[in-house]
Formats: sequence, C-alpha cells, structure tokens
Amino acid sequence: AQGGLWAWGEGGTLRVSVNREERHMWRLHLEARDFETALACCSPGAPSQRDLVLAQHAEHELSRGAYTLAARQFAKTGKSVEEVALRFLSLGQKGALQTYLFCKLDAMDERHAMQGTLLCTWLTSLFLERLEGARGLEGSGRGEAEAAAAEFRAFLSERHRRLSRPTTYALLEAAGRHA
Repeated sequence: AQGGLWAWGEGGTLRVSVNREERHMWRLHLEARDFETALACCSPGAPSQRDLVLAQHAEHELSRGAYTLAARQFAKTGKSVEEVALRFLSLGQKGALQTYLFCKLDAMDERHAMQGTLLCTWLTSLFLERLEGARGLEGSGRGEAEAAAAEFRAFLSERHRRLSRPTTYALLEAAGRHA
C-alpha cells in the first residue's frame, strides 16, 4: 500500500501514515552532539530550533574549556549580551568576552547605533584594562603590551564611527591617570 503502513490485530485494522519524518532529525543529532548536522537539519521556518542548537553547542564548548569557541557560538544565539558576559566574567575569561563582543558587534545591523556604541565602549574598557595589566611587564610581557596597543589602535581606527567621543576620551583620560 502506498503512502502508509497497515497493521491489523484483534482490535481491527490500522493505517499508519508517515508524514514529515525528518522534522525531528535535528533533535536526534543534537542529542548525539553532532551540532553541525543538527544545524543543517533545522527547519528554516523555526529559528528557535537553530537557537537551541547553537546555545547547546556553546554550552558544550564552555564545559570543555574552549572559551573562544564558546564565545563565537554564543554570539550567534539569541541569549542576552548581559547573561553571556556575566558567564565569561564569572569564569575570569575576559579574552573570550572580548571575542564574544566583537562577534556580536560584527553581526549587528548599523541601524542599532546605540547598542553598537555600547559594545564599542565596553571593548574600549577591556582594551584599556589589558594595556594596564601589560604595562610594566618585562621580556615577553613587553611584546604582549606592544601587540595589545597595536590591536587597540586598529580597533579605534576601524570602529571610531561607533564610539562616543566624550565617553572614549573620558576612558582614555582615566586610564592615563592610573598609569
């Protein structure tokens, strides 16, 4: 019989139709931690499936200590910036937080100017903390300080349109007073 399965027993005959067998395949792959295949199987009309797969992938990376990979995955989810940032801060992972903020900023639409400015200001603060920590180090620490300064200069030149000048100047001035 085409289009279904027939089963019979004492209670009668049943026809079982098999429709959209693939609709839960993403969940099976997710349970097997095959995240890439799970993403590929997500229904295009169900963004919540995709978000769940990405969030669980991020949690998996976080649990194994792959903080940078977790940051990149979290940036693709709908989780709040504050929630994810607090997770990384509680783990002492400012580098992963910086990666997360950059990924969120890169994915952000230009129309969200205020959120972009907020993320850039936060990144400026993280860069200044990093420079402060690297200042005064000897040997290889000096190279780290120079690399951080070069990264910060590149950030400022690339993202200057998204920064608030008064706020950025205030942060730079405060960092200068602590030097």
